[in-house]
Amino acid sequence: MYDLHKRLVRGALHSGGYTAVRELCATLNMHPSSEKSYHQIGKEIQEKGIEEMERAMEKSRAKLHNILKERGDENEVKEISVSCDGSWSKRGFTSMYGFVSVIELTTGICVDFVLLSKYCKVCENLGAGQQAPQHECTKNYDGSSPAMEMEGWRRLWERSIEKCKLKYVKVVSDGGYK
Repeated sequence: MYDLHKRLVRGALHSGGYTAVRELCATLNMHPSSEKSYHQIGKEIQEKGIEEMERAMEKSRAKLHNILKERGDENEVKEISVSCDGSWSKRGFTSMYGFVSVIELTTGICVDFVLLSKYCKVCENLGAGQQAPQHECTKNYDGSSPAMEMEGWRRLWERSIEKCKLKYVKVVSDGGYK
């Protein structure tokens, strides 16, 4: 039964959230699980997704390091040429979410990315003067939407050597960050 709830929550996360679960259950003449259970399962799904994404990125970087080693680069920190670009949840200058990725040019391997968010539902729903309860705030960026790409690139550049053991020596971009 728990697997069914996980599948229902996963689908609802993409199609309307807990309200969609309640409406579907009402249509099927069923009682929905509690909203607390829904959010708990959603958090588990998110955590598993993040773990899987981190494993995939580590695997990609290891593959790139092996390719570069086969080409004769014995350095611990490899120097690479990259493409850097961002994408946003909507066009224009009002997007609340976006990401920036770095892709090695000769292999096409994505070596790192960062998600940026100007929004946190918990913080947004606070009334004037209210203190936010203990929560994992999803907001990690305060600047303008047009400057998100530049900030994402800055974060990726700063952590490239420590996190990825890569040094970006040449960059190709569309000029989206200035």
